[in-house]
Amino acid sequence: MNKHFSPVKIVSIAVSLFLLACGGFTSALPTDTPAPSIASTNTKAPTNTPKPTSTPQPTSTPKPSATPDVAATQQYGEFFTLMQTFEEKGYVDSTDGSVYELSPFKEDWAQIGWFRWWTYDFVGSDMVFNAHFKWSTASATPDTSGCGVLFGLQENNDYYVVFLDKSRILFLMKRGEKLYEVGKTRGSGRTNFDNPAEADFALAVKDSNAYVSVNGEVTEYTLSKDQTTQGTFAVTILSGTNSDYGTRCEMTDMMLWYPGDEPLVVSPSNDVSSSENLVYREDFDGTFNSDWTWIRADDDQWNLTDNPGFLHVDLTGTSDPFEGGPDTLFLRWIEEENFEITTRVLFEPKRNFQRTGLVVYEDRDNFVGLLRAYADVGDNPGNAIYFDNISPNVPSYDDPDYENFHTQISSPSDVYLKLRREKNTYIGYYSLDGQSWTLIGVHKSPIEPVSYGLLIGKSDQSISADFDYFELFSVP
Repeated sequence: MNKHFSPVKIVSIAVSLFLLACGGFTSALPTDTPAPSIASTNTKAPTNTPKPTSTPQPTSTPKPSATPDVAATQQYGEFFTLMQTFEEKGYVDSTDGSVYELSPFKEDWAQIGWFRWWTYDFVGSDMVFNAHFKWSTASATPDTSGCGVLFGLQENNDYYVVFLDKSRILFLMKRGEKLYEVGKTRGSGRTNFDNPAEADFALAVKDSNAYVSVNGEVTEYTLSKDQTTQGTFAVTILSGTNSDYGTRCEMTDMMLWYPGDEPLVVSPSNDVSSSENLVYREDFDGTFNSDWTWIRADDDQWNLTDNPGFLHVDLTGTSDPFEGGPDTLFLRWIEEENFEITTRVLFEPKRNFQRTGLVVYEDRDNFVGLLRAYADVGDNPGNAIYFDNISPNVPSYDDPDYENFHTQISSPSDVYLKLRREKNTYIGYYSLDGQSWTLIGVHKSPIEPVSYGLLIGKSDQSISADFDYFELFSVP
């Protein structure tokens, strides 16, 4: 296992859990009252819930000291033992991966029924987090409070969050404006702590399952198959009182594990899609810039007249879309090392391997594609968003370790796509309105791209796609 340090990146967020004090949640059902919108300061609360006058910043952010020989420490040894136990129980597939030792965390939060979180620059899906929790409330209270972990955080602020309370494990999923309680698969999910309290806490996430260990007792949970766990990681505090310091949380001996040879260290919340970062925009209004190049396109395959203001493109006809030769490409040369490209595509694929979308391209054997496509082979769900990482140096389509982050969305034919490159890290997003973006996944790719643009795939029946625009942004 590789070991890394990372300081906390502080983002103060408040979310109301007022309904918890009014009878709680029912498993897998939305609450009757929508959750309030999320903001970094002065978050508006529901009726009768006090509104914070300001969002306090932590007094200090712990910095890592010189990197010790973690393999020789008791903390690392205990964590590796935990990982071996989790592998034996099937909570992880392997102990191979990257381990981060996180700096100790200690914060207070006094806003009853609200929680706030502090994010790290980690993005992943499957993971294991382990720590020793100490928490207390400034006054005796029946309200839920304690330390917690937030994961799968999206740019649209959807996420999963787990809190360790004095009497229970509270596991929630936020989707849109509602919070849902995640149902237990096995185990009681109950605890029995005094005030103050402390416990050893571990969370393992694997596919659509989560395992919460409190002092060695595990409760299993089944996550939504419609909401990704791929996203940013954070630690969090849920306050149970407005008195004095509110709820105080201290986390020590914190270890975070992700599978794979390389860490995924990015910050998807850093939205660069703004006017000051815009380098180029193509609107396809009757013409397009001369620096575009068509690759393998027939003269009658595309036009700007069938749907004015759009690039209308027919997929290449073939009797075998999977083996029928390379795709059609519409490309510009890369001039920036780091960049972000976006588009909106109208396309409803209905047969296997019909696909179109964004591409970062070296050659036909080395590219990254963020695509609206259709595939019903293996565990692929048909019409969905697929994030492909193609290279001889990464797992191929038929390899069990291949990951395309297939994600079904509510719109079958209209989607905005965003693909960001940060050196050899590629981050894919989708949006239904071009404003609120959801993380699809993150790839590490060894390719050396020379161009980016649009990919138009092949089909054994007539079908077309329409691109509304293409944008290029610089990434600071």
